[in-house]
Amino acid sequence: MRDTLIRKSQNNHMTIHVLLGIICGLLVERLYPSEEAKKLVLIGVLGNIFPDGDHLLYWFYYGRKTEYSKMVKQLLRKFKLRGVWRFCTNNHKELTSLYSHNLAAPLLTFVPFLYFQNNDTHIYLQIFLLSWTVHYIYDILEDLLMLGHLNPNWYFHFKK
Repeated sequence: MRDTLIRKSQNNHMTIHVLLGIICGLLVERLYPSEEAKKLVLIGVLGNIFPDGDHLLYWFYYGRKTEYSKMVKQLLRKFKLRGVWRFCTNNHKELTSLYSHNLAAPLLTFVPFLYFQNNDTHIYLQIFLLSWTVHYIYDILEDLLMLGHLNPNWYFHFKK
């Protein structure tokens, strides 16, 4: 069963993030039914995908000299987007130097969510922050499932 979960998680990582964003949007929509559901869901999806923007910074800036980044850029130069997708799907747990994926990050997004959750005027910010937090929680759980422990970056140990 564990192997099945690992395979499904690995093959559907971004799809799961999109689904988690949709769930966050719909959850907040239940609290504020007067708001437009489509907009809430869109913001939830954006909030759940946003943290992975750090992958781009890693590939093109602070991790640009790593073999991982060189491979991604080589595939991009050849316009092999499917190859990039496949490479990242099969190797994303090897990417252990993402600065934004650390144990402080979920706290830095969840605490403001709690603050804004008490203020009905910041509904969109609530969804974005909640979904952003859920992104990190899923990634943590996925590390525990796939590796049996957290990647070193969660403890601020970054490979160079």
